[in-house]
Amino acid sequence: MWWLGCVQSPPGPSEMIADSVALIDSAEEAPGPDVDEWELYSDEVVHRFDITLSDDAINQLSAYPDLYVEGEFAYDGETYTRVGVRLKGSASFQPIDQKPAFRIDFDQFVEGQTFRGYERLGLHNNVWDASAMAETLAYWTWRQADNPAPRTGYADVYVNGELRGLYTLVQPMDGQFVDEWWDGPHGALYEMTRSCDFNVSCDCYELQYDGAAYDAEGIWAGCDAAAVGTPEAIASAFDWSRLVRYLALEKALNHPDSYSYNLNNYHIYVDPATGWLTLTPWGADSTFVYVYPPWDLSQPCEPVYLDVDYTSPYGWLARWCEDEPTCREALLDELDSLATLIETLELADRATSTHARIRDHVAADPQAAYSLEDHDYQAACFADWIGRRPDELRAWVQNAR
Repeated sequence: MWWLGCVQSPPGPSEMIADSVALIDSAEEAPGPDVDEWELYSDEVVHRFDITLSDDAINQLSAYPDLYVEGEFAYDGETYTRVGVRLKGSASFQPIDQKPAFRIDFDQFVEGQTFRGYERLGLHNNVWDASAMAETLAYWTWRQADNPAPRTGYADVYVNGELRGLYTLVQPMDGQFVDEWWDGPHGALYEMTRSCDFNVSCDCYELQYDGAAYDAEGIWAGCDAAAVGTPEAIASAFDWSRLVRYLALEKALNHPDSYSYNLNNYHIYVDPATGWLTLTPWGADSTFVYVYPPWDLSQPCEPVYLDVDYTSPYGWLARWCEDEPTCREALLDELDSLATLIETLELADRATSTHARIRDHVAADPQAAYSLEDHDYQAACFADWIGRRPDELRAWVQNAR
């Protein structure tokens, strides 16, 4: 694998790892998803999802958008009743009568009900992404770099027979996601809260999922390591290679609304087998060519907020890695390797082909926050910028050394 030689790993606490494995050896295995080759998260099709809601359910979602109501969900001739439906999003939030982002929970009201093996679906509305491709390409690149990230797909979503538009289907961060990336028995998956960081307090992270080997104290390894602040301490608490790669990916893909730059949009998994913490990305609709808001395309081909030479990342680990010589050198090696990966993956061509697949669906979207002309222009700039990115990264690494 291309990444294994990219970072220098400080020594880890092997005795602690062995003890952790012994403690959980007898715990029960967590179940994984029963699906065929992740058929929902396809690179080939745009699905059609139909959501049916009663008048009472719509009124409830208007008043309490973050609470589940009962609805029906239909796909490819299959209908699922008593499905949990709620709205989601913060800056991307839109009310039920516009283009809301949805969370669908199939076993919210019927225990054990799944959809093609999945308990939940996330439908993101792309209202901050004129290209409608940022999450798709960012998470795919993350995964190709062997860093945990959700799978994606596309779907036209209809509510009571009315088209609400093209949505990005994003794999929820839950036990099924954990099962894909880590062997069981599983630990805990946490979501960030704003202003929470490892140099502040690990009490403020919100538990998303607790597996059979969940330890409420496990996440504190990250805060304890931050208090020491040496490479050895950080490597004992975090999966070192994935940590450095994660920080490099936020730079390489220009993810400004992230841990490094905005202390936002990330999850943390605590692996009971090693005691290590791993950061995973989220909210990647502002990656790559970031234009804010999406209908203001005055500089669509260049990032208008942050880039790899931004000197004051907000996340403590990112600042620490910039300043600590061992980590900084590993970060530069990783950025150099990511330049090669972006070329190898032919990411610019993938952006072009993704645009071709979704363009007609964007054109038919009655609730799009941008025009088709803006979408086409942004998508073209997207591909152009990604094509130039490897050389930009290499130049930045050379200048930084």
